[in-house]
Amino acid sequence: MTSTAKAAFGTQLSKGAVAIAILTSIGAVGVTREMIDATSHDSADAYKEYIPGLIDTSELPIEGILNKADTGQTALLTDLEAGTLGSYTITGPTGNAFSYAFDAYVTAYNAGPFNYDGKITFSATLKISGKVVYTPAS
Repeated sequence: MTSTAKAAFGTQLSKGAVAIAILTSIGAVGVTREMIDATSHDSADAYKEYIPGLIDTSELPIEGILNKADTGQTALLTDLEAGTLGSYTITGPTGNAFSYAFDAYVTAYNAGPFNYDGKITFSATLKISGKVVYTPAS
């Protein structure tokens, strides 16, 4: 069987229309459904019972090479400090142009490490708020 795997190289994260440059890692977009315990004294055979609750979204970690001149990278720290909810899109590379669109808050931003023999990096964490809209590759 031929593999349907696709390379992630070229995937892009944008805030609005502005790409966040020089990313080396974009974490996973995830959703989970909370389960509410609905067990009662009448539950059959002494088994717990559940009903579906609310859906929660994941945190999205990102990492890249620090470039203080990049407006996308700078916007992350600005949004964290202001508590701004931003609109983001992850777009797949050429030949696999899927997208995930979502709103998120920046909950963490780190610059460094500043090792004498390495590149200067940054990392940030986005907390997705609300529904993630997935558009498959066409």
